[in-house]
Amino acid sequence: MTRFIREFIIGFGFLTGFWIYVGVDPESVLVNAILQTMAEFMAPIADALGFIYILIGFGGTVASIWATYKAGGESGIIATMIAFAAGLFIETSVGIPLLLFALFLGLLLPVIKKYGY
Repeated sequence: MTRFIREFIIGFGFLTGFWIYVGVDPESVLVNAILQTMAEFMAPIADALGFIYILIGFGGTVASIWATYKAGGESGIIATMIAFAAGLFIETSVGIPLLLFALFLGLLLPVIKKYGY
């Protein structure tokens, strides 16, 4: 269960919210740099590369949400959404309590899955 907490609650939930709060998306910065480099060498297909980037980003988000559901069920999705909100509101008085609640919920996931939601 610590893998779920580390990968989904902290990695997918909290850090995604935090990067949105900060205003920087490290994935898009990296991919845009790669696309610009590729576009210089392959100018005729630059538009297709941009479309492929959109598809990959959307597919990655859908795959992450599906993996969160498979690993943690409905409670795992809720814990991840709470962690996302904690990342968005990290500088306010509710950010840290939301993160702690999401982590606590993540620790309780085995009990919730065993006895029902």
